[in-house]
Amino acid sequence: MVKLVMCGPAYREKVSEGCFLTSIEDLLARRKSEQLRIRMLLDARKSEDQAKLKGGEDAVAWVKEEQCIGCDQCTLVCEDDAIELYD
Repeated sequence: MVKLVMCGPAYREKVSEGCFLTSIEDLLARRKSEQLRIRMLLDARKSEDQAKLKGGEDAVAWVKEEQCIGCDQCTLVCEDDAIELYD
């Protein structure tokens, strides 16, 4: 059995030959399962990437001065000592 997700006059012959159009319920269920599959893959990749990040008290972040946009957010995300060293 072949399922088609297409409508229109060009597909009427195939429908009359025994093929069936996908129902809305079936399409929504497959879409939901595909969304879940993709979300699991993305979450796994994100976890892998986060595990590779170094952090903690012995971590150092290097800032390129030419990339600074002057947002004044550095004091929120950087240690004060690191900012003083950079200045």
